[in-house]
Amino acid sequence: MGILVKDSGPLTTIQDEGRFGYQQYGVTPSGPMDARAFHIANILVGNPQGEGAMEITFKGPELEFDQDIVIAVTGGDMQPTVNGKKITCMGHHGDINLKNAMMKSCNIYFADLAIALGKKNMTKTANSMGFNRNFKFDRIETKKSVYDVQNADNYNLGWSGVGQYNDLLNPMHSAILMGAIANSGTAVLPHVVMDIFADNEVKTKSYLENTSTETLLTEAVANKLKEMMRYNVTANYGDSLFPGLNVCAKTGTAEVGEDKEPHGWMVGFSSNETSPLAFSVIVENSGYGSKTAGPIASKVMNLAAKKLN
Repeated sequence: MGILVKDSGPLTTIQDEGRFGYQQYGVTPSGPMDARAFHIANILVGNPQGEGAMEITFKGPELEFDQDIVIAVTGGDMQPTVNGKKITCMGHHGDINLKNAMMKSCNIYFADLAIALGKKNMTKTANSMGFNRNFKFDRIETKKSVYDVQNADNYNLGWSGVGQYNDLLNPMHSAILMGAIANSGTAVLPHVVMDIFADNEVKTKSYLENTSTETLLTEAVANKLKEMMRYNVTANYGDSLFPGLNVCAKTGTAEVGEDKEPHGWMVGFSSNETSPLAFSVIVENSGYGSKTAGPIASKVMNLAAKKLN
């Protein structure tokens, strides 16, 4: 592997872990200024903790690699870019796992994960979950949700994992997905209800039930997503939004460009067996999903649950 140093940056140095036991001879230990960040960087890329690393200051260097590599940037926020571009997040989350990345909506984690999985695996999973095709309910055909990274470089593949790049999600499709997660991977496809027979409970129940189903996720994946989405509510949004419904949910803030406010999303479902409801709410050009779509989802779900019970 070769590295072309286009610009070394001011005071950029190569540091090892330091040398100890020589201060009696007037030799200081030296080593990195931030030993913790130094060790974390090596751990992240699979090196021994004391392997040499580049210590940068101010604006840092400009480097060109002649092959794909894995690097770690730790310590102070130096605003690193790849090919002049960077993936950003609205918060600083530090060391984080998937469960908490989902709860905090960490762009960096999702982007890293998409790049690690690669185009083939990302596309295969998206297709199995119903992207790139239509759904039908009764005589209505939905627009396709789109996941297409065929021509994406790693930068855009990363953004596709966040839900940006050229990703498109149909709200009906997301509601179907929520039903699948709630139902151990099998979605009950929706249909249009024209009448409610108030004087005939058996007829009403038969009319509302739909036997048209489709498996979109494995049971193991669905149950893991259900667990993480429930954690989103208990640790972040709060059960007070959906009292008694044991809701599992995820909000989203979909940037649309052109200096417009992002779309606010909230999707989810009740895991309470007496209120088998899934929902998908989008409020266009409204800002954060938790602030705009969340209150709407709360009102609709609570009213629907009351009707069922």
